[in-house]
Amino acid sequence: DLQQLLEAHLLSRLLFQDCAAPLLHALETSPLGTAPSPLCGLEDGNLEISFICGIQGSDPEQADEFEALVLSTLETIAEQGVAKQQLEAVLHQLELDQREMSDEGYPYGLQLLLSALPAALHLGADGERDPADLLDLEPVMSKLRVAIDDPQYIKDLVRQRLLENSHRVRLSLLPDAELNQRRQHDDRAQLNRLLAGLNPPQYQALIDQEAALEARQGQQDDSALLPRLSRHDIPKNMSVPQARDGESIAGMPLSYFEQGSNGLLHQQLVIDLPYLEPELQQLLPLFSTCLTDLGCGQRDYRQQQAWQSSHSAGIHASSNVRGALLDTQQVGGHFTLATRGLANNHQPLTELLYQTLTGARFDEHRRIRELIKQSRLTAEAYVSDGGHILAKRTASSGFSPAAALTHRLSGLRGIQSLRVLDDRLGNAANTEQMIGEVAEQLGRIQRRLLAAPKQFVLLGDGEGLERARQGLAETWQGFDANLFGDFRPFELPSVSQQVRQVWTTETQVNFCAIAFPTVAIDHPDAAPLHVLGELVRHEYLHPVVRERGGAYGSGCSQDSNIGAFRMCSYRDPRTVGTLEDFGSVSHWLTSTSLSQQQLDDAVLAMIGYMDKPVSPANEAKQVFHNSLYGRTPEQRRGFRERVLQVSRDDLVRVRETYLLPDRASIAVITPDSDPIVAWAGEQVFEIIKL
Repeated sequence: DLQQLLEAHLLSRLLFQDCAAPLLHALETSPLGTAPSPLCGLEDGNLEISFICGIQGSDPEQADEFEALVLSTLETIAEQGVAKQQLEAVLHQLELDQREMSDEGYPYGLQLLLSALPAALHLGADGERDPADLLDLEPVMSKLRVAIDDPQYIKDLVRQRLLENSHRVRLSLLPDAELNQRRQHDDRAQLNRLLAGLNPPQYQALIDQEAALEARQGQQDDSALLPRLSRHDIPKNMSVPQARDGESIAGMPLSYFEQGSNGLLHQQLVIDLPYLEPELQQLLPLFSTCLTDLGCGQRDYRQQQAWQSSHSAGIHASSNVRGALLDTQQVGGHFTLATRGLANNHQPLTELLYQTLTGARFDEHRRIRELIKQSRLTAEAYVSDGGHILAKRTASSGFSPAAALTHRLSGLRGIQSLRVLDDRLGNAANTEQMIGEVAEQLGRIQRRLLAAPKQFVLLGDGEGLERARQGLAETWQGFDANLFGDFRPFELPSVSQQVRQVWTTETQVNFCAIAFPTVAIDHPDAAPLHVLGELVRHEYLHPVVRERGGAYGSGCSQDSNIGAFRMCSYRDPRTVGTLEDFGSVSHWLTSTSLSQQQLDDAVLAMIGYMDKPVSPANEAKQVFHNSLYGRTPEQRRGFRERVLQVSRDDLVRVRETYLLPDRASIAVITPDSDPIVAWAGEQVFEIIKL
């Protein structure tokens, strides 16, 4: 039922939307744990929707206190209700979700299909309602806007759906450090029992099955059964959004993009990254988190979050560093503040960007401490999901300044550094003083950004862009960057070294990566290397590492921003064997007679990646940010043309030039018990405990 579904989402957002939400705030500030569980919220894919509330970093002995905290928070809402302004902010977020044509995860059309899929599954063939009705949200949204006028509405909803709901379970999960070893022991014991019970014919049948499987895996599929594309089918031209440039706001450039956005306005403030000492560089990820999660001016962080939710889809801060077109040792960087919202909220969106940059408060030390703990938990959880990415970052970290910085900030070194900071703050007698020192460093980054050159990006349907431009001019007219000191451009020292590291952690699977130093994007060999990555991924790694080796996934690609050709495995039961397979790729390329069709398929895969459809808004943003680093539409068209012209001779040349075993860098993430730890100790490897 669509109304019950949206009411459930209304409840969930009211309780968990941001740090101003009552239940999330209770979890974040409770001494019973370190952070809210990432499972908090709704599970709405089942016939019966589940509402989940959890805390992590707690003890099972505190479960009664935790349950009492949750129920007392809900009881307070059921008795006192919430301000209508909060409910309007939640409905505002639901409307933004309805309008947003996102391409994150899946194309927008597929997202719509998947949102209707649960109803299609659960209504059954004889269902009286059309699952597509779940996509028509506006009539129910109108009912909810009327319903929240009644102060009793949300009180009754909390009491009926949650407090008086007897279908409730409390679950405590405690980590078991010996679980993996016990499972391996049990598996071996079961296999030994099965083996002991086999008679000779059964034993031979297993051998025959293994041989048949190997023969099938090595069999060449008849690709002629599928529709075929050739290079001639690929459009020669690339269609890209055009920005309207030439205007400025208080001396700062402004770029317009008129793109279909379904009534949403996107605003970005893009700042040239200033020079930062190594200790300030290390705090950039924490600065990005704190800048948008702390108070501004007279508002504390909860009031600021509530104000953000009332007028926007929130605000996002990020930094980006890339290598030059012809030399990855030369880097440039930018810091971006971005927000979006309904076009008629253009003035609050502008004020949000301005106030966040100029008025963010770093005096909320308790909140900074909470954000550090939450950031650590998020980073540690990422190891089991994104270990292949972390392994690739580690393996290529010695090739260029941008690669080294990424490893230090958002790679394994970054996780290690964040853990050290959190432990120091947790164990120190002078925690308040230490947080004050961190806050002072965050303030220094803020002042450097205020002194740096800036520019604006406006993106929308066209209607309202002029009003948004006028609002920008009014808000920023008195801003003078010179008041905050001199600007010095961002810089990093050159980096060129080989990496061979094994990182041990609590993961139950392995992630392996190998990287070879290569070239920047405008080098003649860049296009063949990109095509070679697609060829190796599909034709070699998939059958060898994934199908026969048992890894959940494998990948291969050229990254011309850092000058690295990288291979990786994802959730891999092997380590040494996978590294040997990586090392054999050059032999495979030499001994395999590549067909023209295989080459064309690799070229098509690369073009498919370059031409991957994105939302109109994100397409324009990509064009703008690529152009900041010289990746103009003209440069990208030239690179695309070079990809289309790649030949087999080109692949042979780049393989012989760059895929040299003595230049390879290797990184592995593995549990302590994996055989590679002993193997690496005999090799020239650094073994690091995460």
